[in-house]
Amino acid sequence: MNVLVVEDEESYREALVAGLRLEGFEVEVAADGYEALDLVERTAFDIVLLDMLLPGMHGIEVCRRMRALSQVPIMMVSAVDTELDVVLGLELGAAGYVTKPFRLRELVAR
Repeated sequence: MNVLVVEDEESYREALVAGLRLEGFEVEVAADGYEALDLVERTAFDIVLLDMLLPGMHGIEVCRRMRALSQVPIMMVSAVDTELDVVLGLELGAAGYVTKPFRLRELVAR
Protein backbone atom coordinates (compact mmCIF):
# COMPACT_ATOMS: atom_id res chain seq x y z
CA MET A 1 0.00 0.00 0.00
CA ASN A 2 1.39 3.38 -1.06
CA VAL A 3 0.82 6.16 1.50
CA LEU A 4 1.41 9.90 1.20
CA VAL A 5 2.13 11.59 4.53
CA VAL A 6 1.56 15.35 4.47
CA GLU A 7 3.07 16.76 7.66
CA ASP A 8 5.19 19.88 8.18
CA GLU A 9 6.56 19.05 11.63
CA GLU A 10 9.75 17.14 10.83
CA SER A 11 10.11 15.09 14.01
CA TYR A 12 6.47 14.02 13.91
CA ARG A 13 6.69 13.24 10.17
CA GLU A 14 9.82 11.12 10.62
CA ALA A 15 8.28 9.11 13.46
CA LEU A 16 5.07 8.50 11.50
CA VAL A 17 6.94 7.48 8.36
CA ALA A 18 9.21 5.11 10.30
CA GLY A 19 6.22 3.48 12.00
CA LEU A 20 4.32 3.05 8.75
CA ARG A 21 7.34 1.54 7.02
CA LEU A 22 7.76 -0.93 9.89
CA GLU A 23 4.14 -1.94 9.26
CA GLY A 24 5.05 -2.67 5.62
CA PHE A 25 3.73 0.44 3.90
CA GLU A 26 5.48 2.29 1.09
CA VAL A 27 5.58 5.94 2.15
CA GLU A 28 6.22 9.24 0.40
CA VAL A 29 6.23 12.56 2.21
CA ALA A 30 5.26 16.16 1.59
CA ALA A 31 6.02 19.01 3.98
CA ASP A 32 3.31 21.33 2.66
CA GLY A 33 0.10 21.34 0.66
CA TYR A 34 1.64 22.45 -2.62
CA GLU A 35 4.11 19.58 -2.58
CA ALA A 36 1.29 17.18 -1.68
CA LEU A 37 -0.89 18.32 -4.58
CA ASP A 38 2.04 17.94 -6.98
CA LEU A 39 2.67 14.39 -5.76
CA VAL A 40 -1.01 13.42 -6.03
CA GLU A 41 -1.06 14.63 -9.64
CA ARG A 42 1.95 12.45 -10.50
CA THR A 43 1.57 9.38 -8.27
CA ALA A 44 -1.20 6.87 -7.53
CA PHE A 45 -1.53 6.67 -3.75
CA ASP A 46 -3.77 4.28 -1.85
CA ILE A 47 -4.33 6.82 0.93
CA VAL A 48 -3.21 10.29 2.00
CA LEU A 49 -2.60 11.18 5.66
CA LEU A 50 -3.13 14.94 5.70
CA ASP A 51 -2.27 17.33 8.54
CA MET A 52 -4.54 20.34 8.98
CA LEU A 53 -2.05 23.01 10.05
CA LEU A 54 0.34 23.32 7.12
CA PRO A 55 2.46 26.28 6.01
CA GLY A 56 1.18 28.21 3.01
CA MET A 57 -2.11 26.37 2.55
CA HIS A 58 -4.43 25.05 5.26
CA GLY A 59 -5.19 21.33 5.21
CA ILE A 60 -8.87 22.01 4.51
CA GLU A 61 -7.93 23.79 1.27
CA VAL A 62 -5.47 21.02 0.40
CA CYS A 63 -8.25 18.47 0.94
CA ARG A 64 -10.63 20.43 -1.31
CA ARG A 65 -8.07 20.75 -4.11
CA MET A 66 -6.90 17.16 -3.74
CA ARG A 67 -10.47 15.94 -4.06
CA ALA A 68 -10.77 17.86 -7.36
CA LEU A 69 -7.68 16.01 -8.66
CA SER A 70 -8.25 12.51 -7.36
CA GLN A 71 -10.57 10.19 -5.48
CA VAL A 72 -7.72 8.90 -3.28
CA PRO A 73 -8.95 8.35 0.29
CA ILE A 74 -7.83 11.18 2.58
CA MET A 75 -7.43 10.71 6.33
CA MET A 76 -7.14 14.01 8.16
CA VAL A 77 -4.58 13.74 10.97
CA SER A 78 -4.40 16.80 13.19
CA ALA A 79 -4.13 18.29 16.65
CA VAL A 80 -7.08 20.48 15.65
CA ASP A 81 -10.15 18.73 17.01
CA THR A 82 -12.95 21.27 16.88
CA GLU A 83 -16.26 19.92 15.66
CA LEU A 84 -16.30 22.48 12.85
CA ASP A 85 -12.91 21.38 11.49
CA VAL A 86 -13.78 17.69 11.71
CA VAL A 87 -17.14 18.16 9.97
CA LEU A 88 -15.69 20.46 7.32
CA GLY A 89 -12.92 17.98 6.51
CA LEU A 90 -15.44 15.16 6.17
CA GLU A 91 -17.81 17.28 4.07
CA LEU A 92 -14.96 18.15 1.69
CA GLY A 93 -14.31 14.49 1.06
CA ALA A 94 -11.99 13.22 3.76
CA ALA A 95 -12.64 9.55 4.53
CA GLY A 96 -11.87 10.05 8.21
CA TYR A 97 -10.36 12.29 10.87
CA VAL A 98 -7.90 11.26 13.57
CA THR A 99 -6.70 13.64 16.26
CA LYS A 100 -3.13 13.85 17.52
CA PRO A 101 -1.72 12.30 19.52
CA PHE A 102 -2.89 8.92 18.26
CA ARG A 103 -1.66 5.36 18.40
CA LEU A 104 -0.08 4.08 15.20
CA ARG A 105 -1.97 0.78 15.32
CA GLU A 106 -5.25 2.70 15.53
CA LEU A 107 -4.32 4.78 12.49
CA VAL A 108 -3.26 1.69 10.52
CA ALA A 109 -6.53 -0.04 11.43
CA ARG A 110 -8.55 2.88 10.10
